[in-house]
Amino acid sequence: MNFRRILKAGESYTFSQYFELPFTIDDILLELDCTLERIN
Repeated sequence: MNFRRILKAGESYTFSQYFELPFTIDDILLELDCTLERIN
């Protein structure tokens, strides 16, 4: 799968900086190969 890189290689990000990026959280999690499951 080819996609545009969201995060810069070698760059450190704080938790709050992820939310300042102009991308959806789902796109950021996809790049990090993570998922989020909400359970009510």
